[in-house]
Amino acid sequence: MLLSVVSPLRDEAANVEALVEGLRAALEGAGLAYEIVLVDDGSGDATWEKIRSLGSTGAPVRGVRLARSFGQQAAILAGLAAADGELIVVMDADLQDPPELVPEMVAAQRSSGAALVLARRRSQDVPWFKRVTSAVFTDLLRRISEHPVHRNVGDFYLMRRDVAEALLRATAHGGPAFLRGDLGWIGAQAVSGTFDRAGRVAGKAKYDLGRMRRFAWDGITSASLSPLRVPYLLGWAALAAAIVFAVLGLTGEVGGATATICATAWAAAAAVLVSLGVLGEYLGRLHRMARGRPPYWVADTSNLPAERLGRLAGRARET
Repeated sequence: MLLSVVSPLRDEAANVEALVEGLRAALEGAGLAYEIVLVDDGSGDATWEKIRSLGSTGAPVRGVRLARSFGQQAAILAGLAAADGELIVVMDADLQDPPELVPEMVAAQRSSGAALVLARRRSQDVPWFKRVTSAVFTDLLRRISEHPVHRNVGDFYLMRRDVAEALLRATAHGGPAFLRGDLGWIGAQAVSGTFDRAGRVAGKAKYDLGRMRRFAWDGITSASLSPLRVPYLLGWAALAAAIVFAVLGLTGEVGGATATICATAWAAAAAVLVSLGVLGEYLGRLHRMARGRPPYWVADTSNLPAERLGRLAGRARET
């Protein structure tokens, strides 16, 4: 049974060789047949050169280079499309996800037959701000989501081939992807284990505040229609406020018609503006989906068999 390990990379030249060596030691030590699919998400350093160099040494390293940075989630999708394994592991390239856990995940899948094996974070070495905001986001998502959302899970999991194909179909529309939520939507049978997530071996984290905000918003709008219902609730609140102001004005409890008119107008304007903002966000997502663009565009590949090129969205060429 072939195992594919998919890892998205962006400016990870300092980590890519250690990642491959760690995976080779763990997987060959466990006697697993494997390939490593590395997806360069528009790196500005020597990441792609190192990927090509590793593939030319005879190691089972497959490379996919996106034309620009399309984001971590799109890079993972490109890796899933390029992978050929019956089992596929997704993991980050910064070695915070330990390679030695991969054989344990394979063993857990083989013993249980589960479609999905999740590596839950018991603890993680990250700044307190990111830890707190991540916990708040996950709790909010679990409350408003229309399908299960796995807790304390990042982009480190094992899936069967059928789950990967379901993910690719679910995201084929080209809109923003939120794979952790999509895994819950698929409803695949899952088992899990826990681990302590260490800090980065080298380099800096690529998720700044802006990327975190966009990631969170993609997750919320992908998993729930609750934001779309906010205008409806605000409309009723604005109507209630208008009625209260009208009653107070008629009874003389509030002096001055000007104050009553201004307060009512501001309440109505706020409801309209917020409503337009939320509706605009959803219309923007529908517009992106209607244009039919793929979630990524491939600029180059390395050591990837020709029969797999057709699975990749966008343009690909073998070098």
